[in-house]
Amino acid sequence: MRARGEWALKSEAGTCAELLQSSIHGQKRDDGKLASMAGYSRSSYLIKLCSRSSQQSRLYISTAVESSGACLRVNLDVRRTLSRHAALKLEVKRGKSLRSDRPANVTLDPDTAHPELVLSEDRKSVRWGDTWQDLPNNPERFDADPCVLGYEGFSSGIHSWEVEVGDGLFWAVEVARESVKRKEGVSYNPEGGIWAVERCWWGQYQALTSPVTPLPLSWVPRRIWVSLDYEWGQVTFFDADNESLIFTFPPASFNGERLRPWFSVGLETQFRLCP
Repeated sequence: MRARGEWALKSEAGTCAELLQSSIHGQKRDDGKLASMAGYSRSSYLIKLCSRSSQQSRLYISTAVESSGACLRVNLDVRRTLSRHAALKLEVKRGKSLRSDRPANVTLDPDTAHPELVLSEDRKSVRWGDTWQDLPNNPERFDADPCVLGYEGFSSGIHSWEVEVGDGLFWAVEVARESVKRKEGVSYNPEGGIWAVERCWWGQYQALTSPVTPLPLSWVPRRIWVSLDYEWGQVTFFDADNESLIFTFPPASFNGERLRPWFSVGLETQFRLCP
């Protein structure tokens, strides 16, 4: 990526800050900058604009608005808008496939698999089995809930992976802290170290926040694309087929801890990691 000069970054920051303040205070402008907002709400345009900015320019944007003497409400909205950049930056790539981003080659970790889960030899798929397998009861293994972790972990950078959930009746796709509990007392929410979307057995989709957030999807997702931006503390879920945003969690602080893909597999459900 070509480096941009400080002047260009500050210019971009000034534009974003100006538009943010104009949007928040309800001011209307009729210049070329706001004319490009045609077809978008002000808030969605601002998010799209900020999502295209480099990390350095986003710092300039925050500084530009804070130094302008804007009220606390403006600063709060700036931070909220900028923190969403990672979650929405794939969404702004309209007309481009999510496959253009290089996914992580995630495999399943057999040492963490619940005894009733059956993994394929290549460790790319998992299904609910009929019997409790005689497996070592090592500390890493889940034995209360039908879960398995991805073998790969991430403690920096931007990563994504895709999982095919098919027509499964009950499942959850998650990102989890390395330290998440394995044996009992698992809290399925960010406070418990888990960021997840779930399909309930009665057909309801929900994000596992605290309390849960119902997701009134008008379609049935069969492939889930997970996006993790470690530095920005962002975990986001997309439909991999139509590239629609399913849910993005509020920014979190991972504190340098390793994060791993997590999969919960219920009855009549089989996951397949892609590719």
